[in-house]
Amino acid sequence: MGQPSFLCDTNQLRHVAVVKSETPLPLGVGYYRRFLFCFPLQNLTPLLDCQYNSYTLRSHTLQTKLRPYQLEAVTEIRMHAAQWAASGKVVESTDEPQKGCVLQMPTGAGKTATFCDLIMGAYNKGKCAIMAVRGKELVHQASERLTREGVPHGIYQGAKTKDTHHRVLVCSIDTMARRGIAPESDLIVLDECHLTHSASYKWFLSNYLNTYKLGVSATPHHKDGMGHIGNKLIYPITINELIHQGFLCGARYFTPYIPDLKGVKKTKGDYNAKELSTKSIKDEDLTASAAKVWDKNLRGISTLAYAVSVEHAEHLARSLADAGARVSTITAKTPDAERASCLDGLQSGGLDVIVSVGVLTTGVDIPSLGAILCCRPTESYNLWIQILGRGTRPFNGKSNFVVYDLSGNLLRHGPIEAEIIADMEGMTEPPKVKIIICEECFATFERLPGVDCCPSCGHDIPAAQKARETGKRIHGLTANDEVVEHVVEPWELEMGQLIKMAKDRGYKKGWIRYRIQEQHGEEVANKAWHRIKVLRKWPVKTKKQQEDQAHFTNSLSNSFW
Repeated sequence: MGQPSFLCDTNQLRHVAVVKSETPLPLGVGYYRRFLFCFPLQNLTPLLDCQYNSYTLRSHTLQTKLRPYQLEAVTEIRMHAAQWAASGKVVESTDEPQKGCVLQMPTGAGKTATFCDLIMGAYNKGKCAIMAVRGKELVHQASERLTREGVPHGIYQGAKTKDTHHRVLVCSIDTMARRGIAPESDLIVLDECHLTHSASYKWFLSNYLNTYKLGVSATPHHKDGMGHIGNKLIYPITINELIHQGFLCGARYFTPYIPDLKGVKKTKGDYNAKELSTKSIKDEDLTASAAKVWDKNLRGISTLAYAVSVEHAEHLARSLADAGARVSTITAKTPDAERASCLDGLQSGGLDVIVSVGVLTTGVDIPSLGAILCCRPTESYNLWIQILGRGTRPFNGKSNFVVYDLSGNLLRHGPIEAEIIADMEGMTEPPKVKIIICEECFATFERLPGVDCCPSCGHDIPAAQKARETGKRIHGLTANDEVVEHVVEPWELEMGQLIKMAKDRGYKKGWIRYRIQEQHGEEVANKAWHRIKVLRKWPVKTKKQQEDQAHFTNSLSNSFW
């Protein structure tokens, strides 16, 4: 009697919780999602709330306590799902508005904990959930996190496929498309959803037109938008608020070298890999600058370096090793055990630098990381922000991390703090940030009113040196190049984001002022208010409407997940 005896089709065990018992015990009977089963009563104490002859499965809860903005995101997602459920609309093709939403949260903000809460909700209600990802790193990371949170799950990933009877599945999208598998599910979670425009993802999603889909990414930006996932963007908090509240670390930027990329062609919107690799390997100034930066500024600081190709990585690694660095290279072909050993070495201090090629941009957490050395030029805003996101996680004694940009990406795309809100219909241009490069230490920063010296080394900024605007085409610029004169303050970047959030949620204008005051103080909030109060009015929800909506959401969302 170690196993319960199931009075249902054993092929449907994906919907049934199995309870083991080591000794013969009296049996009880209960119902769980349409299936009748028998179980030993005494061994179910951890799983059952018992009162007389009534037995119900106790809900699992996350081990990780959600932060306020994560709870806000969960509420908005459930509210949107409830609205779809109430509409009764049936989606018949991929050309129609899709049943789902996209959650945009900065790297390190806790996206995994947020969607794990939703998956747990589905699990507790006897529902099925699928988490679809691309790449073995993300499969492993997702499985590891679900295990840590106590969510029983199976895996579809090549030869590592196992336990597929579970109601929660972590799936490699390539395995699913190759095998033509689309299991039943009540919720689809798409991690790193900016990568979901491939043919395999399109086939996969075509099987779930009327299943609620949640796309998750720090950079849900694509020229074709995110409409293939859903019709709503959820954006609960800005990266600057997360830094201000201590949940993330900010960056300090330095631009000691800008490569000349004239003559390098572009393929599919980015630099041609072969031409860029050849150019980078031949650029001895780039190689020498990387070694000099590490030797002078990054000794004793765990560093991730990004290269263009395997050949370029090996070339860069040799130069760093000659400067005295303990360095390893990780590529897409590096064995899992070796990759894990390298990452452990960087975390523990056994390695100084890891040079990465095409990996370590998503699905890797190194909280102790102190520096990013970027030698990989890219036209991809998403890739640049994902690279920077590796350093934002807080760690004991870590107040910020440093970025040495030897690629020109900072001037192409701007700092991670100048994030953009995704457009569900297409790609939005990054905001233009006006920055100065210090002639002495190469610190790269915004030139704000009243600031006449470098915040890093104290070097005087010549009055004639004007700020340059990010997003301009760059070919071997020097620190004295004149580009623009106008200066944008940090709160101005956030105000546009907050205005969009207020309109989407039906908040009053005063909410925007309050959020700005909370982070930047009353003087800045007053300055912002002069611009906010003259904005055209938008529909605002009354307190009763908000309460009614919350009640509506709870009554409906509780019925599914």
